[in-house]
Amino acid sequence: MLLAAMVASNACAIDENKGWPVRWKWGTTPVVADLDGDGAPEVVAGSFDWSDPSIHAWDVNGKALEGWPIPLPLGTIEAPAAADLDHDGEVEVVAHAWHTASDRAYLCAIRRDGSQPPGWPIELHQVGGRAPTVADLDGDGRLETIVAAHPRWGGPSNIEGYDAEGKELPWSPFSVDLTIESSPVIADLDLDGDLDIAFSAYDRPKVGRGRIYAIQWDGSALGPSTVLAELDAPVSTPPLSAVDLAGDSRPELLLSDDLGRIRLLDHRGSALPERPWPKGGFRAEMPVVVTLEGRSTPALWSASDDHRVSLVDLEGRQLPGWPWLGSWLIRSQLLVADLDGDPEQEAFVGGSNPNLWALEQDGSPVAGWPIHTGTNDFGTGQLADLDGDGDTDIVFQGYDGRVHVFDTPGLYRADRIACSAYQYDRWHTGSFEIDLYREAESADDLREWSVVGDTTAWGHRCLTREVEPGTGKRSRLGYRIEVPALRKYAIWIRARGEGATIPSTRIDGRELGTRSGKAGSPDGWRWLELGVVELDAGLHEMTIDAGPDPSRIDRLLLTTRTAFPLLREKVHHWRGRLDS
Repeated sequence: MLLAAMVASNACAIDENKGWPVRWKWGTTPVVADLDGDGAPEVVAGSFDWSDPSIHAWDVNGKALEGWPIPLPLGTIEAPAAADLDHDGEVEVVAHAWHTASDRAYLCAIRRDGSQPPGWPIELHQVGGRAPTVADLDGDGRLETIVAAHPRWGGPSNIEGYDAEGKELPWSPFSVDLTIESSPVIADLDLDGDLDIAFSAYDRPKVGRGRIYAIQWDGSALGPSTVLAELDAPVSTPPLSAVDLAGDSRPELLLSDDLGRIRLLDHRGSALPERPWPKGGFRAEMPVVVTLEGRSTPALWSASDDHRVSLVDLEGRQLPGWPWLGSWLIRSQLLVADLDGDPEQEAFVGGSNPNLWALEQDGSPVAGWPIHTGTNDFGTGQLADLDGDGDTDIVFQGYDGRVHVFDTPGLYRADRIACSAYQYDRWHTGSFEIDLYREAESADDLREWSVVGDTTAWGHRCLTREVEPGTGKRSRLGYRIEVPALRKYAIWIRARGEGATIPSTRIDGRELGTRSGKAGSPDGWRWLELGVVELDAGLHEMTIDAGPDPSRIDRLLLTTRTAFPLLREKVHHWRGRLDS
């Protein structure tokens, strides 16, 4: 076991970016997003100050944005999400505002000018909860917001869902008789082409049973019942995550119960073979999947309430140099990325009084760390290239009343980052792999294409066009797309036609190299891979130039998976869109 050394000096080798840190009131984990579309990101953090609830924003140089801070109806201590909810080209910051002393709670969506979209803020049915989760559940390019909410002191709770206009989704609230204290995970758990929602609930006080629920995008049960699994221990605040540890492309649900045990469930709720995971008797924060140098299988990095950081292989064995023992309880999810400029990924530990730590894979401190703060630093932070120099910056909130931006020498590249934000990304999906589905008829620029009914299409509609034989005429489609994290994305379309040739594709003006990937699909459709591109979190413009074939296009898929993911694709019969 490696004992963390106490550091008495404020001196450190890790500098902060110019203009940082900035003074602030304590509150949430920050989110980094380009709010005004000028290509430069802003840093946003909420305040939990009961006397002055507000949300703050700064530019890359630490200068407060004009008109900010923005008042909130209540304080917020949960990590905000950032997304273009209504598909108007402007990113909103989604904050869950609540307080234990109030019997009300709200979802707020803050624009750059401080306004909120029509229908916002939203008053929730319940009071307490966790960070909001954002996803496009029905593929129309407009995002839905999902949030857990519970009574002030626990009890029967809700998962609530709202569309971009602030209207409640038809299945919301989804109510259970247990307490929900953690954010949901959103992923295609059964790889059928639909996104699913999974979450944990437990008996309060924290004794006895726990339960895992899983529903589809429309609120129907993922399996025979909405209850995916019954557990012999509660699962309270640490959120679930969706990861593929079995190596078969199917996501498993990874969870940490309140007895300190890490568990794996498949999409049917069956527990995978018991492994001797470390059992410290204290709950762990969301474990993060990491690729280890020289190993063919991933490992799990996690922090727990008993001062420990563990790095274990998939058999549950602590790797050499682990566990690492801090001087204070650790209540923050780890961020995992290259933090020192070598190819290996390191872990940022955002809280072990009185220091902040970055740890190598052998358990030793990264050069220049720890950083002495002298306070309890509970929070996750976010990784970004704030100043555009190609290095990874750690944007972190401290209990010292400041927001910090630590300038590491790590490279800000998709292949160097495993987890950049709370629950993996700035939408808080909790999914290691990202699958983004989009209906083709939601294009922003249709040109010669038209929308037609087709019972074999996923939404029973698709795009078609008439092309004169032998002309070789090409037709363009335009889409504004949004991704939640810096990753490499493979882009696929579901198409139909005699030859189904692969169209040429550009994203942000860059032409993608042609790919030859193809996959079958029900009812005579096929999937065509357009290319692979590295994209940072945020908005991007994509154009597709198609020749005479394919003659019909049904869906788009952006996925971080290297292999085509839809193992159980089925003919899709919408039971009613979310905005109906």
